[in-house]
Amino acid sequence: MKTTNHHPVIVDYGQTLEQMVGAGKYDWANSDITQEHFSVSGNGKAERPLELVHFNREMTTDQALEELDKQDFRPATIEELLAFGATYLEIQREFPIVELGSVWRDQRGMRRAAYLHREGPRRSLHLYWIESNWYGSYRFLAVRK
Repeated sequence: MKTTNHHPVIVDYGQTLEQMVGAGKYDWANSDITQEHFSVSGNGKAERPLELVHFNREMTTDQALEELDKQDFRPATIEELLAFGATYLEIQREFPIVELGSVWRDQRGMRRAAYLHREGPRRSLHLYWIESNWYGSYRFLAVRK
C-alpha cells in the first residue's frame, strides 16, 4: 500500500449536497448523488487532512476497508470527497478516486459509493456498485484515525 502527500480540504457543512457537487464544477455528475440519498452530517466548516491510498491491485470493498483499517485510516465520506474534488480539480484526471464512508442503497438494493473520474478531458462524479471489484488504478480517499 502506498499513500500520497496530504491533501487538506475544508468541508463546508453549511452547504447542501447539491451545492457541494456544484462547487466541484464537474462536466457530468450522477443524478442520484442527492441529499435524499446521501445525508450530510456536520456543522460549520471543518478542515480534513485527506490522503490518497493506492493498493496497486484489484480488490473487493471489504478488502479495501480492512486494509485501510489496518493502516489506521477511516474511509472518506461523500462530503470529504466533494471537498477534495472542488479543491484539487486536476488530480482526478490522473486516476479514479473513491470514497467508501458514505454508501447509498439504490431502488434495486445495490450498494453504491461515489467516486471521481475522468472521461477524456471531462471530469465526472460517478456512483459505483461496491459489490464489484475495484481495479488497481483506483485510489481510496481516507482520513487518519
